[in-house]
Amino acid sequence: MKKEYPVGVAQAKVLKALGLQAAGFESAKALFAEIGIAVSSKRGEPEIYILDDCISSVTEYGEGEGDEVRMAFKSVDFSPVMQWIVNPERLAARRLAGEK
Repeated sequence: MKKEYPVGVAQAKVLKALGLQAAGFESAKALFAEIGIAVSSKRGEPEIYILDDCISSVTEYGEGEGDEVRMAFKSVDFSPVMQWIVNPERLAARRLAGEK
């Protein structure tokens, strides 16, 4: 079992802003994956990347003819962290896809 390191500074800021809690670094990383984000830090400030909710599988020959699968992320209000989101266009695209 991996050692659970403390939550990072950037992770802690994002968790607090979203009203979430995590036991440590890996727990926070897993929680962020569940809501469809990845959090990194640049000079102590969070950088949030919205994960793509569309995954294309490939055939056994490496061709891109497989099925397209959409990930179902837990719904969260990202408005408290919008200033840290690096790629907000993905968030907008995810919202549009969810409305269909």
